Order: sequence, then structure tokens, then C-alpha cells
Amino acid sequence: VRTRFTSTVEEQLEIIEKFNDPAVVACWDFGHGKISNPDGQINAMKKLGSLVKCLHVHDSVSFFERDCHLPIYFGDEKWEENVKYLKESGYDGKFTYEVGYAVLPDNLIDDYASLLYKLGKTLIGEDN
Repeated sequence: VRTRFTSTVEEQLEIIEKFNDPAVVACWDFGHGKISNPDGQINAMKKLGSLVKCLHVHDSVSFFERDCHLPIYFGDEKWEENVKYLKESGYDGKFTYEVGYAVLPDNLIDDYASLLYKLGKTLIGEDN
């Protein structure tokens, strides 16, 4: 299987260290993380620690073995565990969805965006 440079946490750390600049940080992509770390993402994220400053948030389904870009809770990622770790680690970066909508009819896009917003609020415990 061909990989891309920085597909592993170790490669990410290597390039971040080579820059030796506090402005060079890591973005954790949950789809790529799932593919690269099938036994769970938390231990891999821990290796990056406080270098994780942004997230690409989306779900996947393990048996597809690819990056599906599904809304959270639509796949089989362990979201509560990931969010618990992020909170415990002091993560204070952005929560950026990386999901598709190109196949939706235009009249459903606002409803889809509203659902994504509610899913995110539920995930981070602000679903009041």
C-alpha cells in the first residue's frame, strides 16, 4: 500500500520538528486517523499532544477502509472517547467539519447544515 508523507504520526512529528517553529503545528483528521490507526486514534493523538491545534471532523465506517467524510454519528468512530481525550488534553482549537453535501438537492442544504450544527453541539455537550 502506498502512503503519503505525514500519513503517520511519526512522520508528522518529524516534519514539525524540522521546521522548529512554534507556528508549525498539527491538524488531526479523523478520517485519516481512522485509516492509519485502526486500533483507535487516541494513542496516536497523544503522541502529537499539544501540537494538535485544529481538527478535520468527520466519520467513517471501518469496513469500507477509506475516508468516508460522513457526518459524526453516521459511522462507527468512538466520538465520546475522542472528545473526552481532547477535553482532558486541553485542546482549544477549531472544530472543523470535513463532510460532503454535493449530492444534496439545494432545498436540503440548510437542513443538513442545521443537523451538522446540532450533532456538533451534542458531541461537545452543549446540546441545551
